[in-house]
Amino acid sequence: MQCPTLKDLPSPPEGKVGWPWTEESPKLPKYQSNGQPWPKVSIVTPSYNQADFIEETIRSLLLQGYPNLEYIVIDGNSTDGSTDVIRKYEPWLSYWVSESDRGQTHAVNKGFSRCNGDILAWLNSDDTYEPGAIAAVVQKMDQDQDIDVLYGNVKITDEGGQTTMEVRSVPFHPQAFLYETVHIVAQSAVFWRRDMQLKVGDVNEELHYSMDRELLIRFMKKGARFTFLRKTLGTYRCHSQAKTSSERSRTELLSIPQMAAVVNRQDYQLRRSIYRLRQWMFLLVQGDFPYMISRAVAKLTRPTAFDRLNDL
Repeated sequence: MQCPTLKDLPSPPEGKVGWPWTEESPKLPKYQSNGQPWPKVSIVTPSYNQADFIEETIRSLLLQGYPNLEYIVIDGNSTDGSTDVIRKYEPWLSYWVSESDRGQTHAVNKGFSRCNGDILAWLNSDDTYEPGAIAAVVQKMDQDQDIDVLYGNVKITDEGGQTTMEVRSVPFHPQAFLYETVHIVAQSAVFWRRDMQLKVGDVNEELHYSMDRELLIRFMKKGARFTFLRKTLGTYRCHSQAKTSSERSRTELLSIPQMAAVVNRQDYQLRRSIYRLRQWMFLLVQGDFPYMISRAVAKLTRPTAFDRLNDL
């Protein structure tokens, strides 16, 4: 795929300014300093009737300034004008299709079946990447070839794209993750190596809300090495049309055996308190005390569906 700049892409809609409408990431050179090409990064966007948001999603990926991207959009036969938006950006897409499918997870798997990249991810059609996210991810994973999965922080945005809060994470620990004190909360902030995907197989199409969490658990079972990059990599949009339901997603999450086994322990609360203490200590060491205060205040004054699933 070509590495477009702002001047290459269609003009943004009237009134749209800032990232990724009138701003772009610095463009990396075609080759690394050692003369080698940059690792190929393959991103899949599943989409269905997200015409209000998908253009921002696409631009946030295309304007990463990364010279070796493979970008695949799998649309589920949208009827709201999404395909018109996608078609505008067709010259910079590696592949796209609009046809009926069995839902978001099926669309993700269809996209991954066409991927050839060394590093994989999927970006939902109402979320975005932050400027320079891809370059930061690749540079970290290229420096340390033992990293199998890399995750970062994420911003929560509203329907208009305004940031409502930030979710900051801490270094990985398998049990802390199962006890929900290592937040990997959005696909826009998670990347993994193709080799690891091949080891675990497709994303579980029986799941509709927790397929990302279940995939990470399967990575864990295969001995994947997770690394936390202390950088905001993407956004997660909360809006009226979003699929996520706190009650249904929680029920589905607990259908995953590893999660159910943890929650059903008699000493669950005690163990979670221990891992929460670990989380707090890392946040303090990272200098995130102001963040901890702001999140605590937000939970008390304006709790959201996200807050009901995540403490910090």
